[in-house]
Order: sequence, then structure tokens, then C-alpha cells
Amino acid sequence: MDLEPVFQAVADTLRAIPRSELLIAALAAMALGWIGAVVARRSALGGILRIASSLALGLILLTVVLQLSRFDPRFDVAVPQIGLPEQMVEGGETRIPLSADGHFWVRAEVNGVPGNFMIDTGATLTAISAPLAERAGLEPRRGGIPIMLGTANGTVQAHVATVDSLTFGNVSASGTDAAIAESFGDFNVIGMNVLARLGSWRVEDNTLILVPAPRIRFRKIRRWIARREPLGLPSMDRAIALPAPRHLALCFRRVPWRCFSISTGPWSRSHPIPMPSSFPRIWAIG
Repeated sequence: MDLEPVFQAVADTLRAIPRSELLIAALAAMALGWIGAVVARRSALGGILRIASSLALGLILLTVVLQLSRFDPRFDVAVPQIGLPEQMVEGGETRIPLSADGHFWVRAEVNGVPGNFMIDTGATLTAISAPLAERAGLEPRRGGIPIMLGTANGTVQAHVATVDSLTFGNVSASGTDAAIAESFGDFNVIGMNVLARLGSWRVEDNTLILVPAPRIRFRKIRRWIARREPLGLPSMDRAIALPAPRHLALCFRRVPWRCFSISTGPWSRSHPIPMPSSFPRIWAIG
């Protein structure tokens, strides 16, 4: 019986397993738990090993959840201590004309290195080709989880990297997650993890219009808070600012919460408003 095909199939299967520090750590933690279960019958050390194994697996699971949650723009998860910086998109309005091939293409810079990108609302993640990633100095996130992406050429394995700076037109993104894979060739995509963090985007007359969300300057807010006494606002140790089209809501930490709507023009008018049920984006002031 020729076993070479069997060994070859096993080798191919092992090579297909994503290589990740988290995977190695999880296997080591499970092995530690197994050893602890065996030793526990003879020594108290086994119980300690089992507890250590459970804690390690819990931390690994938490890290995996944090990484996966960043793929959903509704959750702005940022833990810089483990290499997960805040993903921000800001700047001014950018108009991109429709190309002859029926797609929207833009010239962008990744960490200062230029490249052509297609705007793809059907892509969950921004994707960068391996050659451009190498020129831009991008490396897969250490301890990151290899992901499987569905492309026109089938399912491919990719690694996630953090892009410090991605600029195109008047838009600037920082801390952006991007997928990198050899199979992308020279193809680059700006996906929904960037577009969803814009204030709005729309298509008019074969032109894609990208509008970043307005960002409120903390310095102006702090100056206004310093002048709160003439307006009869309560004193506070901390406030939360909620951006809106033409006004700002400040909620003061009291029992119950008190919220005021303030004009962002002269910063002089205010009136009580109901406590918002949810905050799409929150800044802490104080």
C-alpha cells in the first residue's frame, strides 16, 4: 500500500492551517490544562496549572473578540496597548468621477507611498497588495488572526495590518485595518471599514462624493465650558459632547443627567433637551 498520497494530504492540511501566535498560545494553554488535569490527581500543582490554562484561554478569547469586532464599523474598539489603535477618518469633501470601466478609482497614499485604489462598497475590509504593503513598510499585525476573504478568484487567506496613514483626495484615515495577501496582485481596495466612518457618501451624476463627519475641536469646547456660568449651566466635573449637524449636546454628570443643546456658532445659546438614548460617537471633556 502506497502511503505517500496520505502523507502528502496530511502535509497539505497542516500547511493550510493559519499560522498565528494566538493559535500557538491556545494550543500551549490547552496542553497546560491537560497536564494539569493529569497532575491534579497527585499534587496541588495540577490545580494551579488548570487555573493558569483557563486564564490564558480566556485572555486569548478576549483578544480574538477584540480583533474581530474591529471589522464591524459599528464598534470602535481601540486598545493601543495590544496594537489596536483607534480607527479615524477625517478631512474634507472629496469627489471621485466614474472611470471608463464603471468603477470609482482614486490615487491614494499608504504611509506616504502612492497607489491606485478602487472604492468598493461591497468590501468589508480595505485590501492592499503585497508589493504596495512592502513599499509602505506594512507588516502583518503580530499575534493577529489570519482571515479568509472571498474574492472574484475564490477564497484567499490574508493577514491584517494596521495602516498608520491612508490619504486620498481631502480624506485622511489613521489606524485603519487592512488585509494583505500575495494573491491580490497589484489590486488595492478601499472598503467599508473606511467608508462607514465617513459622515456620508453618495453618488450624483456619475460622481462619488465622500463627506467626512465633522469633528468638534476640544479647545473651543473647553473655552465655552469655561464661560458656562453666565449661561446658568450647572457646574460639573466632566461632560460628554455629541456632534450634530448644527448644534452640540453637552450632558452633565448629575443625577439625573442634564443635557443642553448649544449653538455651535456664537456659543451663546442653550436650552435643556431630553437625555439622548444613545451616543453614536462620544468624546469625554474634562
